[in-house]
Amino acid sequence: MEFDEIFARAKQQTYQGDYDLAIHLLSDALKKQPDNLEVLSFLAEVYILKNKKDDAKQCLERLQSLDPHSPKRHRVTARLYLAENQLDEALEAASKAVQEDNVSADNYVVLAAVLCKRQDFDKAENFLNIAIDLDPKNPEAHYYKAVLSNQAKQYASSIRIIKNVLEEYPSLHKFWYLLAVAYKETNQPKLALEAIDKALKLHADIPAYYLCKAEILPNLNRKDEAVNVLSDYMEKFGEDAESYTVLGFVYSTLAKHEDALNSFDRAIHLNPNHKQAYLKKARLLTEMHELEKAVECLERLVPIDPHDAGLIAQMGHLYSMMNQPDRAVSFLDKAIRMDGHDPMAYVYKGQHFVRMHDVKSAKTMFQKAMDLPLKSPMAYVQLARIHAHEGKFSEALDLLNEGYRFFPGHQGIIMLFSDVVGCAPPDYPLSKGFLGKVHLNLASVWNKYNTEKLPDDDAIKDFVNNIFNVLRSFRIYNLPVQISQIFRGDPLEAHCHKCKALFDYKNVIPEVCFGCYKVVLTFSKLTDCLRYNFLMDRVDPKAPIRRKLMIDSRGSNKGSLKGFYYTRDWDEAHRIGAHLQEVMAAHMKYDFSVKVKRGCSEFQDAHPEYNDLDENGMLVMTCPDSWKQIEKDFFSRRNFEVLEVRTKYDELGLTLQDAFVIRNWLNIRRFHGHDDLQ
Repeated sequence: MEFDEIFARAKQQTYQGDYDLAIHLLSDALKKQPDNLEVLSFLAEVYILKNKKDDAKQCLERLQSLDPHSPKRHRVTARLYLAENQLDEALEAASKAVQEDNVSADNYVVLAAVLCKRQDFDKAENFLNIAIDLDPKNPEAHYYKAVLSNQAKQYASSIRIIKNVLEEYPSLHKFWYLLAVAYKETNQPKLALEAIDKALKLHADIPAYYLCKAEILPNLNRKDEAVNVLSDYMEKFGEDAESYTVLGFVYSTLAKHEDALNSFDRAIHLNPNHKQAYLKKARLLTEMHELEKAVECLERLVPIDPHDAGLIAQMGHLYSMMNQPDRAVSFLDKAIRMDGHDPMAYVYKGQHFVRMHDVKSAKTMFQKAMDLPLKSPMAYVQLARIHAHEGKFSEALDLLNEGYRFFPGHQGIIMLFSDVVGCAPPDYPLSKGFLGKVHLNLASVWNKYNTEKLPDDDAIKDFVNNIFNVLRSFRIYNLPVQISQIFRGDPLEAHCHKCKALFDYKNVIPEVCFGCYKVVLTFSKLTDCLRYNFLMDRVDPKAPIRRKLMIDSRGSNKGSLKGFYYTRDWDEAHRIGAHLQEVMAAHMKYDFSVKVKRGCSEFQDAHPEYNDLDENGMLVMTCPDSWKQIEKDFFSRRNFEVLEVRTKYDELGLTLQDAFVIRNWLNIRRFHGHDDLQ
């Protein structure tokens, strides 16, 4: 094989991630031309990619001895510093490389990579554009531009770049992997899975590809398969911290918390410095309301990475949730001083101000987060929530549409838009934003079927198909929006998430839940439930109380369809139940049942006496004093304060959130063997 052919093939293998073969080829090339500076520098760069820094340094010494002034020496030095996270030194070396050879695309690529790591995204993109102008077919330049877009969370740009490269180089598996990551981060798991499967088909020996697939599968409700992928990974590559960290994540999606925590601990045992294991363990502990343990977990991580501003910000966020405002502000301010370009530090501080009822300061923090080059969807959601809370619904809708442009498919944006859109002023131009256009199309579907006569089964099937056609026409049908409840009416005074947190943490029922009563409707078929969705907006009980439709995901009730009416009065609950029985019997004439109960099913499962009645039909159990004290202690150490947003669901009929709920109902019912709409 001729020298030029060997060198070209080595470059191709490097772009594809086969560093061992590239090193072998470059070593052969050096045997033919031992003093070739280009081969030496490229071999050094491959060694860096392979994390063989000592070998890279030997190549660098050889470069310096052959030509002390070679720009290639500066480029290799910059890559070494970059690999060691010495960003100032890397920037100096990369700048020298460009100054001494300003027509080399590779020099601009390295300089851009350093700037990207420093989160100077605009300059990085400029230098990558120069590199591509110099060498339009340089895959590495396009690869780093896609990496840059991913790091900047500009996933739409990343996807476009990668697709363009793959049209010409469809066998570059690194690009398929990068595409999978971009799809995963934009909540497009089906496309992400297709991309990672192509990467694995092209190159099945890269561990990161298996881990990426295992992280994607839970979002497609294929969690057991994710466990199998990780088992294959461990058999192929051996046990390591990375695989156990992902396994812990998968177990957490299966609500197997003990297995998840054990997996994270195993990862930390295998590699005490594995950052992601600590972070994911802390996140799970936070979801379990074990905030003190979550802080302890992060404290163990600080000595490992003392310069991570995001870690310090997360600790400040936890202290805020633990109702320790002074420590919270101290940590959040420290995070901002360490890295003023991280939007989450500002978002966390804004959320802290909300908990402290300082809305003005919260708005300032969320706006600062939005002004940064690196965006956070939560900044848009939180600031829009404040605007809606203040009755500024036009401003809220504008923000949500703007946020959706950066983060298409973000569940928080979709849900808040559905909450707010019914309150839009009459002159607000809904059609100017993407979400508004979707809403108007869904409203047309609702109006078509919301006639005086309730739709029959065939009409219900057409109704659902029309909803899905709207979602598909806007290319959002496959978004993994994981919600399963349709709400109507005013919210209850108590926050259910607070009550659930206490119950999950201590297995005690909050005092307020002893005065929470429900009228429960159970439907045998999805068509009946959807038919009642039309009727629900027409039933007018004595008060505008909270009501919802849902599909149950608990225990033996998985897949069952239910409706709920909430009230604070036991007698009124029975009156509403009787009224619903009468209305439904007159309008529906299908299989359904109506009963009255207190509180959530989880409460009765844990404490069967919770719904026991005496001979007069009155509830017996009251909240024990010991539970009241536990509740008092718990909430003294937790701050769940959020801003309420009043909605006008009753005037909407069908929201974007409802459309995704109906899609999810159908998929869940099919999963449990009920193909209702066939």
